Amino acid sequence: MRNKAPYGAFKIVMQTRKKTRELIMKVLYQMDIRNEYEDFDYQIHLDDIKRNSERDYFINVVTSFIANKDIIDQNIADAITSRSMKKIGKIEFALLRLASVEIDYIDDIPVEVSVNEAIELSKIYATEKSYIFINGVLGRYIENKEQIDS
Repeated sequence: MRNKAPYGAFKIVMQTRKKTRELIMKVLYQMDIRNEYEDFDYQIHLDDIKRNSERDYFINVVTSFIANKDIIDQNIADAITSRSMKKIGKIEFALLRLASVEIDYIDDIPVEVSVNEAIELSKIYATEKSYIFINGVLGRYIENKEQIDS
């Protein structure tokens, strides 16, 4: 009989990463609502993360966002064609920022995973059709990045 432990262990890690992404989205949302970025105390959320690898991921994403916020926001603005940046919902914006950080600064996450996770979180936290908007913006974001990189 095949040992089921590896699948179970993999499933736990995946759930943990999903929960960590969800927490990061909430932190980015709070930063935006408060208009506090460099001074935002994200360290208080580290107690909510049990695995060291997930803590490292959380810190890496949040600090990469803070260090590169203006570039990330400009790249998102360049990828938006359907509406003004001011009309983007705060949750949608947090998800776009999260995916953008992963795409640009986190090397061990495939681009497809970053896009898919942003879409899945939007189906839970944003409006009914936000996932369509997020998918389109991230598609253009990736196209723009590929044009710059080539």
